[in-house]
Amino acid sequence: PRRAILRRPLFSATARNRTTRSQTAMNVLALAASALFIAGKVDAQALTNVQAEATQFVPYFNYDGDLAVTGTVFIESAGTTQNLVYAFRGMDPECINGASDAANSCGIHIHEGTSCSEDGLGHYYTGEVTEDPWVTVSFTSLAVDNSSTTGSFAVTTGGTADDIMGRALVVHAFSGARIACAIIKEPFVYPLVAKDFVPYFNYEGNLASSGEVGPITTSATGQSFSYSLSGVDPACSDGASDAANSCGLHIHAGTSCAEDGLGHYYTGVVLSDPWTNIGYLDAADGAASGSGWKPFY
Repeated sequence: PRRAILRRPLFSATARNRTTRSQTAMNVLALAASALFIAGKVDAQALTNVQAEATQFVPYFNYDGDLAVTGTVFIESAGTTQNLVYAFRGMDPECINGASDAANSCGIHIHEGTSCSEDGLGHYYTGEVTEDPWVTVSFTSLAVDNSSTTGSFAVTTGGTADDIMGRALVVHAFSGARIACAIIKEPFVYPLVAKDFVPYFNYEGNLASSGEVGPITTSATGQSFSYSLSGVDPACSDGASDAANSCGLHIHAGTSCAEDGLGHYYTGVVLSDPWTNIGYLDAADGAASGSGWKPFY
């Protein structure tokens, strides 16, 4: 279809992104497990506000063995307790029956170090925590291929979410040796998409809109959209009328398409509706597409 020309400022609106971020990270966790072909089920409900992740594992700086660990660890901090959910492949197959009596056997631990190209130093704990809380933390390889594992655990380190950022997360072998390392960072935020459109719950007209809005990306508290739609109102070929919400494309406060979508979504320091001047122009054949960004602070 011909590309539409956006009216008013290019497409955007303002809303806080914390919920979007945590929900997105949960989706990423499920994708990570699938991508690694790991048997078993990751407990995606274990975390609700992911604040950090460790990915892109590399061999520990002085490890010269054959194990090649890949995986993802998501971390949520509640005060000075860290909740971790993990999905790995390439782990030590000897851990299939659990850890041995060796120190750090089959361990997944946060260390004091901040680099994977040198010594990761000792286990990380601080403040009121005076005894190593990591000594009992270990994984068990899954029987499907003897090298994959998924799971979750909580450790009180005495450090906050900010304190653990940038530190090394180290994976240990059955012998307790350090075999893999990744740096804890802020989680990558995957863009969101809205598709599979259905008629609004009380709409009885003949228009049947379809297409996709996305990627929807967030910068600070502004959302950017691209969209490609068909079946929208051909009367919008000359732009919106003076009617409220004419030819609009808006995020609403509701969370269901089977009932009232409630009002336009905005929150926090945004006190006036940022959606009133957001709309599309179609191409006179019921098709519309476009993209853009503008913050509404």
